[in-house]
Amino acid sequence: MSDTSAALLAAVVTATPEIAALVGPDGDVVWLNPAFATRWPCAQSPTVSGLLDVVHPADHPAVEAAWEEVRSGAKRTVVRRARLGCSHTRRPGRVRLTRVDSGGAEGSVVIHVEAADAGGGARSGLDPLTGLLDRTGLLADLDALLASGTPACLSLFDIDRFRLVNESLGHTAGDDLLRTVAQRFRGVVHDDDVVARVSADEFAVVCTHVEHHRDLVEALRAEIRLPIAMGDSRHFVDCSVGVVSLDVVAGSIEAMAAADSAVYLAKSRGRGRVEIFDVGLRDSAMTTLRRTSELQHAANNDEFVLRYQPIVDLNTGATVGCEALLRWLHPTAGELTAGEFIEIAETSGLVNDLTPMLLMNAGVAVRRLSQTRAGAYVSVNLSPRQLGDPRLLDHVDRGIAQAGIEPKQLMVEITETAVLLDVPGAVAVLRALRERGVRVALDDFGTGFSSLLRLRELPVDCLKVDRAFVSGVARSRDDLAIVASVVNMASTLGLDCIAEGVESEDQAEQLRRLGCAAAQGYLWSPAVALQDVPAQPGLRHDPRRRQAEAPAVDSDTEDWIMRLHSGGASLHSIAAVLNGAGARTARGTRWHPRSVARVISRAAYPQLDG
Repeated sequence: MSDTSAALLAAVVTATPEIAALVGPDGDVVWLNPAFATRWPCAQSPTVSGLLDVVHPADHPAVEAAWEEVRSGAKRTVVRRARLGCSHTRRPGRVRLTRVDSGGAEGSVVIHVEAADAGGGARSGLDPLTGLLDRTGLLADLDALLASGTPACLSLFDIDRFRLVNESLGHTAGDDLLRTVAQRFRGVVHDDDVVARVSADEFAVVCTHVEHHRDLVEALRAEIRLPIAMGDSRHFVDCSVGVVSLDVVAGSIEAMAAADSAVYLAKSRGRGRVEIFDVGLRDSAMTTLRRTSELQHAANNDEFVLRYQPIVDLNTGATVGCEALLRWLHPTAGELTAGEFIEIAETSGLVNDLTPMLLMNAGVAVRRLSQTRAGAYVSVNLSPRQLGDPRLLDHVDRGIAQAGIEPKQLMVEITETAVLLDVPGAVAVLRALRERGVRVALDDFGTGFSSLLRLRELPVDCLKVDRAFVSGVARSRDDLAIVASVVNMASTLGLDCIAEGVESEDQAEQLRRLGCAAAQGYLWSPAVALQDVPAQPGLRHDPRRRQAEAPAVDSDTEDWIMRLHSGGASLHSIAAVLNGAGARTARGTRWHPRSVARVISRAAYPQLDG
């Protein structure tokens, strides 16, 4: 090419408002106009392959085929649709290749790269906050990858409890967090990977280096876990991740649904986990989807009802209250207990829609019970999602007002797990309930992980002893010891205590001897319709079964254990301290939570050994 021709072509290409480059017959890049260099900083190599760094790797074959077609003379101009971008952001566009046939530059090719937003309009398929692909843009990429057969893995990263960031620190802080995560992701992924923000708190990464996708997922999780500056403080977040290989799905929508299913599984198993999608999970996801639809239909058609299990005074045998238990009157499966559907209702958010019905019906039940049982109350179970619902307190106020009952006649039951998911938020809600006069019970208590110190921090009025320990209280010294320690703990803090799952008079008698004031279980009644709740279901019996004797621990060790217990240490913690100091039980074995509980129960209830 003559100097004059080159200078002329350079002037033309430089003045062209489009993104353009000129490639000589030898394959070297002769000119790169300013628009190209500005828009596509990743394409700085003076070769054709370097320029094509702006094209998604999956679209390289089509563009390279067009290049050969133009260079061979088959066609003068060829246009190919392709995904374009730098820094892992891909958006729709096209590459136009035009061969020069005259003017001393014969054999050269002009490359025009035109993005969908070349006209200056809104960028299609991009998230305006982070500059990453949005869900639409990602689906387009997934469709192209699936069509090309390129091996790849899709990973979906859901930031755990992102809503709490927005609610506590404000949406500006939330936006800062999302931008930080996007920036960190860009710095970790490979050049030909794709990163997208697909919802408010979810990021997706498509990895074409499938042999390294596990390492990439762990590296990205590590980036999310690093402290993030928001305002004047630094905060820590985690994520739940779902991964799916594109070779097990048929389309982009199915791929996203599969990744969503894996994320759901990760969250249901405790959050902060990675789960891989497989065929079994697909079947489970379909079942969940079907059951979710059925639940919504049930809510719309009043198929949910409450059944009431009486809570019995162990000294008088009278019904002093009831626990309201949710049931689903399924049109074909019959009456289903909450355990058969509550997890799906919780995950789908439907459980929050049921809260007004639960509280209203519980209030009506209190009013009816009070006509024959002065001071009767009804307890209602609240799931973690209900406890975190900002509308909960309004629902409680409305339910009490509509029923015309005293707030103290309503008790809400929450599990320790529900509290631990968000301790500050849960404590604030529980305090607000108690300020209204509503009582709070900690359900399923007695697993051994709870401690006096933790209870002192929680605004509760009642402990409910887990049925797993009540079932063995009349035949197992271990279970008897644990129940005794829970009853003693409640007494120490001035809390009421209710034992669950009582099925025999032997169990009831042991609970009376321990000083437990109330209980519930099949011994007296299952959960029944309100009109069938018995008024005096319990009669006192006293079989006084003796337990097998166990060797006593020395007084110094007993004093040590009781000091730790009074100081707020859990059974697990006390056992760990004793073992760490080389102490052994009277039988010469290592300490366990159950053996610790036996010492506590013997010290607090010496009558159990008599």
